[in-house]
Amino acid sequence: MKKNVGNSDKAIRFVIGLILGALGLFVVHSTVWTIVLLAVGVVMVFTSLSGFCLIYLPLGLDTFRTKGKTDQ
Repeated sequence: MKKNVGNSDKAIRFVIGLILGALGLFVVHSTVWTIVLLAVGVVMVFTSLSGFCLIYLPLGLDTFRTKGKTDQ
């Protein structure tokens, strides 16, 4: 997989993913919303750790920038 998520994007996704997961576990008392928040939080944390976002592909977005544009 070609990385398409940059460092600042990764940090933002990670923090938001943790917040959504915490909201799902500790604040929301509806089963459906808990599952939705946890799922979105897990996906955001996973994309921040992997550096790849599947949604960016069809949209043509890429926040990963390096000299020479290499896959790491």
